[in-house]
Amino acid sequence: MKGAPEVGVAALVDRLLEEGHLVRKGRKYPTLWLSGRPVRQASMPADRSPRPARYTGLARRLADWRRKAARRLRWKPFQVFDNRAMAAIVEAMPNTPEALADVPGIGPKRAARFADEVLALLWLAPASTPPRRRASTSGVPALPPSTIDGDEA
Repeated sequence: MKGAPEVGVAALVDRLLEEGHLVRKGRKYPTLWLSGRPVRQASMPADRSPRPARYTGLARRLADWRRKAARRLRWKPFQVFDNRAMAAIVEAMPNTPEALADVPGIGPKRAARFADEVLALLWLAPASTPPRRRASTSGVPALPPSTIDGDEA
């Protein structure tokens, strides 16, 4: 096709499209594909299940908070807390700034900076997480979760 004129190639492509040998895919950047063939090969074998979500539940909320805090500070998310520290927070469920500082990968400076927000997220953890009585950081006694939801007994 090196020596073929452009007009001849365009006419051939148009004829192959009309006869159904080629199919146009895409709107903004259309491409030509052989008809009757898959556009792309399956990227995952049929016997393999998809990977599970990286974060779910509390870990998802904590990851969302980390992303927003990083954006607010104009940092990268790993500069707020790295992935290991995030997993350690979810596992340890600290209930005081001091306990947060003891989580591996946090330290006293990050705990002091982010304790209020992180502990608030942990306070709102669903009942499926291990029940713990969380201490208040303001000196006021902590309320049991049932009074926060309005389900007073």
